[in-house]
Amino acid sequence: MDGTLKSLDFFALLQNIDILFLFTEHMSHAVYYNAVAAAERYKVKLIYVRVTNMEIIERKLAEEIKLWIENYNK
Repeated sequence: MDGTLKSLDFFALLQNIDILFLFTEHMSHAVYYNAVAAAERYKVKLIYVRVTNMEIIERKLAEEIKLWIENYNK
């Protein structure tokens, strides 16, 4: 999803998700604040991605999803 599109309706997009990964390096402030507000409203877990190396990003996403699944099943 393009982090510069101010017209994104995060309140509609986040209604049915459990985790939101934010790559904040390429995101406008308006989009960031809308995403965070929607995540808080729907109790979506926010994970900040601060690296650009795809291997590290993939590993981080896999780790966070695995942790979420383990905690969800408790």
